[in-house]
Amino acid sequence: MLRAAALTGLGAAVGALSWGPHWWQLGLAVLLPALWSASGSRRGAWVVATAYYLGATRGLPAGAGMFFAGQPAALAWGYGWWLADALLLGGAWGLLWHHRQRALRVALVVAVLALPPVGALGWGSPLLAAGVWFPGLGLVGAVATWVLIGTTAGIAAGARAARPIGALLVLAALVTNLTYQRPADPPGWVGVNTRLGPVANRFFAQYRRQVALQAMARRRIDAGARVVVFPESIVGSWTPAVAYWWRPVDARARRSGVSLLLGTQYPRRAGWDAGFAERGARNAALLSRQPIPISEYAPWDPAHTAHAHWWNPGIGRAAGRTFGYLVCYEEVLVWPALVTAAHHPQVLVAVANDWWTAGTGLAQRQSAAAQAWARLLGVPLVVAVNR
Repeated sequence: MLRAAALTGLGAAVGALSWGPHWWQLGLAVLLPALWSASGSRRGAWVVATAYYLGATRGLPAGAGMFFAGQPAALAWGYGWWLADALLLGGAWGLLWHHRQRALRVALVVAVLALPPVGALGWGSPLLAAGVWFPGLGLVGAVATWVLIGTTAGIAAGARAARPIGALLVLAALVTNLTYQRPADPPGWVGVNTRLGPVANRFFAQYRRQVALQAMARRRIDAGARVVVFPESIVGSWTPAVAYWWRPVDARARRSGVSLLLGTQYPRRAGWDAGFAERGARNAALLSRQPIPISEYAPWDPAHTAHAHWWNPGIGRAAGRTFGYLVCYEEVLVWPALVTAAHHPQVLVAVANDWWTAGTGLAQRQSAAAQAWARLLGVPLVVAVNR
């Protein structure tokens, strides 16, 4: 009983410490497989992994309470979602626990939880440690981290063959970190951070918001920016009226050869798509892969859901460079970043609309994840966040 309690406490501690405000803390997530391996039973493995996810996502109840403020039992919904998500993800770790072949089993569970559909709930994956252990190696670094995760479980289980593999991987990680050089920021790429709160539904409030955003865009254009990135959904729905309001700024950006990436939502016949309206030098609709479940992604309610585009590459082009993008919740998931990595972007754009996360630490953990992905890809990061 004492051993089980200690492992559970360590699981929660690893989750809380690895998912903190600094990117380097994510490297600690590779310790989860060792605790899982030492659990001794499927039930013990489930409890330890659930404790890890509860620690990793600890700001979720308060954040959900703020997001759904004014609705009945908003905080209760937050706690329910937090617990249900942790139990589901932890359950996968418990289901695949066994006395034999632990390295292979832990590699399998990590892969299953990284990919959709389960991966849509997969916040907290140890694979985000890849940017800490193997910066600049892209998909090779992700695979090396996956092997390291399995090796950690094997070493904890006493598998002798896992020890030399683990030693080689740690040596490779040391060499990679010692030789890694942070890429220079791309000239002329600007992320605009705002403090505009949630989008208002009232016409005059929305109009004032558009006027303020356009003033920000004009200032960046006049200052010589080449790419101006705005936060997730900051513009609201990209309706004909909003497109008309933006026509003068669009034309000004086009004349100057400037690309504007406007965080927006595209209304559809049923539901809506999240992403960017790229305007100015190039016109394009860039769609996100995975909106946040329940509050946005609700496939059981087709009329009101944000659509998921799981295998969209998340790639655009601006100012002569190919860029990858991660929209809010995608920053803490696995497969969106890896799909983007397969297309070899030269810049990573990370945007969020975090007005509802004040005091929860969620925005800081999200930022740390985005920095870790940029390190893994070995590319500069451009960030735009609304508070």
